Amino acid sequence: MNGTEDRRNPYLVLGLPYGSSPREATKAFARRSKEVNKSRSFGYTVEDLTWALNQVEQATQDFEVDVTIYRVPANPSLFDGSPDWDGESSGFFNPRPVPIKRTTGPVDPEEIEALLDEAALCWVNQLVSPKGASVQIPYPFPN
Repeated sequence: MNGTEDRRNPYLVLGLPYGSSPREATKAFARRSKEVNKSRSFGYTVEDLTWALNQVEQATQDFEVDVTIYRVPANPSLFDGSPDWDGESSGFFNPRPVPIKRTTGPVDPEEIEALLDEAALCWVNQLVSPKGASVQIPYPFPN
């Protein structure tokens, strides 16, 4: 992708607030690259992190590069709030969970046992079922 088609935000890729210094970006690059190496489901590759680090470093040298980066409004104070009634704090974007009323009655232990018995029976039936024996090797392999 060239610079006009690329919609990634290097600060978000590195997990930094907008306008962070290249030194902070280098630290974030090191931290995030360790996370990439530890986890397969990270979402970014080392190449993405390298690109983001390069963009942040280049933005300090060439201010026109910085204009193309879309900005995500970030006000960390919106995640922090005043202490609630129990001493916990929650902010505008970090609301406390609100419990809801139960709409069903309690389940009898007999119903739970019946459900478990039925699940075990279905599982055993699938294990001993002859359905798996009718698998045919598809063409072009000989019978």
